[in-house]
Amino acid sequence: MNLDTMTTTQLTAERDRLQSVLSGLESEIANTRARYQAVVSELSKRMRPAVEPSVTEHALLRYIERTRNIDIEAIRREMMSPVTVDAIRAGASAVTFGG
Repeated sequence: MNLDTMTTTQLTAERDRLQSVLSGLESEIANTRARYQAVVSELSKRMRPAVEPSVTEHALLRYIERTRNIDIEAIRREMMSPVTVDAIRAGASAVTFGG
């Protein structure tokens, strides 16, 4: 129907109908965008290289301490001797042990 020949009531009804169509389309677009983002995210996860399992230094230290019956605190006390502590306080930036 030509807009020029429509009554004000018909134009109002057409405006309301088109607004309803637009609202539905906007909702469909939002849903499509959300689905698209979910697919992109899933693809990204699946294409990421697998991370090799590893053991942290802390876990290794605690394992050795328990299974090899090594007193880590005794080693710490040996390393932090009064001479070492004095050197650090005097500004030493590195300390060499056993080498």
